[in-house]
Amino acid sequence: MRQGLKTSYRDFYQSKYVRENKETNMIYQAIEKDYNTWSDFEYALGDLSKAPKTKERREQFFGAICDAYEDLQEYLKYASRRMPSIKYSLPLELGQYLSRGSRENFEAWLRGSLNESSRIHIDVATFNYTDASDFPKIGNSIRAAGRNIPVVEANFFQLHGTLANFIIVGCDNATQYSAECFSSQNEYLISKDIVCSDADVRSARKEVLLRMTDCQLMVIFGSSLGKTDQTYWRTILVRLTDPSVRLFIFDF
Repeated sequence: MRQGLKTSYRDFYQSKYVRENKETNMIYQAIEKDYNTWSDFEYALGDLSKAPKTKERREQFFGAICDAYEDLQEYLKYASRRMPSIKYSLPLELGQYLSRGSRENFEAWLRGSLNESSRIHIDVATFNYTDASDFPKIGNSIRAAGRNIPVVEANFFQLHGTLANFIIVGCDNATQYSAECFSSQNEYLISKDIVCSDADVRSARKEVLLRMTDCQLMVIFGSSLGKTDQTYWRTILVRLTDPSVRLFIFDF
């Protein structure tokens, strides 16, 4: 979005995919009534699941979810094709998007934590659906605290799937939606935890949560701290009980 890409939920709500189907989709009808409530699509979807009481209304809800996910994926494919070409120079400057005060604190922490022989390991976990090839390569070093720091290993994890394959949309856990509305056969429509039965995504999710428990520096970049991914935020909070660990949030 920083590059002008129209990929927010509000952009989707204003697209033809929603406008042309709102008469037959109960989710789109709810969105039209209150855009603000639906600023977090996934969380609002969980709340809406508590409304259908009859079997017929639940079936309509399940159909609306499937259609909305398909429309969202098609819209994001459309928007991503309009992504501007972005050129990155190596080595990447790790603190370039921080405010001046935050950058000074960030670089001071690095200077106190690293010496001339230090090597770093970087893990990038993204909630973005964009294909990994569209992200900048980290390279053999990064630029921080006025010098190049060698990178011994860099890994990339996509936690919400990809546009090329399938996207993962839904709530973080069963407390955020109506368990009464769903059965074990269709719960995958609303729960990220169930959707993560996909082997690749499940493996990435497990690996990222494990690595979070052992990292020294965490940086949140371009991601909202929403309730529908609270498993990760809670893991970060537990890790921050170690006074040697630092968290920086890149705010645009």
